Amino acid sequence: MENNDTQQQFAETARLLNELQKQLMRYKTALDSIDGASEATQNAAAEIAKLSAIFTELTRAQAGLQKSFEDTRRVLLTTQQKAEQLRRDLDQLGKSFADNMNASMRGKASDFDSKFERAFLAYNKSIGQEIQRLKVFMIANVGLIFILLLLTFFFRGGSSSGTKEPSRPIAEQGLDAQLEDADDGSDLEAPNLPPAATEDEPAGTTTPPPLMLTDTNIKIQILNGCGVPKVADRFKSFLEGKSFKVGKTDNADNFNYTNTLIYVNGNFFNQARAIAEELRIDPSNISPGDLKWNNYDITIVLGKNYESLAPYR
Repeated sequence: MENNDTQQQFAETARLLNELQKQLMRYKTALDSIDGASEATQNAAAEIAKLSAIFTELTRAQAGLQKSFEDTRRVLLTTQQKAEQLRRDLDQLGKSFADNMNASMRGKASDFDSKFERAFLAYNKSIGQEIQRLKVFMIANVGLIFILLLLTFFFRGGSSSGTKEPSRPIAEQGLDAQLEDADDGSDLEAPNLPPAATEDEPAGTTTPPPLMLTDTNIKIQILNGCGVPKVADRFKSFLEGKSFKVGKTDNADNFNYTNTLIYVNGNFFNQARAIAEELRIDPSNISPGDLKWNNYDITIVLGKNYESLAPYR
């Protein structure tokens, strides 16, 4: 409201100044013609009276403008004082809130520690009981297996009737499928298959693979070929939970692999087949490494179908 009054006073002052200018021009004109006619003298007197009235109104407008300035200054001072008081109140409120929160959090932390300690003790007791039961169960199973072995040996006399033809090694079973699925047109290097039976060996025996599946001498690496972060680490944890030793995880040469592939360098197709079965990978995706990533015996390249495999199911 005070701002509107101030604007009106400014407008009135401007109008009066404009009127003053006009009257001065008229007064000048009147003075120029005062010598010629008495009527001009009367007009000049009238103009002087008007000019005096304008000066009076101008003085009054100046006084009103001064009053508006004083009122505005008082309002600004009052607003500043209220802002300072509000800031002090907010500071005090924030300090009180922080003190209350600290006290509440300390109480809740103490209560949580107490509850966690009780829960941990109860959990340890429950785990101990379950371990004891597991020990009894395992001892009973071992005894039962021993009795079954004795009965089997007793009834069969420890000998087998006839000689069965050995099954084809896993590497030979998957080799035909590997050759059919090769899409790059290059010749695949034939894996080192177990040697055929000789005259010194019985006809029904095969040479076992040179290393066990959990042998730490097998170098296994997992490469990310799909571009999804941390996916190789998840597969590593899964295989290590199955007693496989994974030496390295890294990115593949690109992220455009559609299917998950297993590359084998050397005579480790049996181990590769075991890994494929654990991960639920189609054995047709096992192929010789052909010197690709030849620093590792088995290389697993994860493709975009990783979510369909065992670690994600």
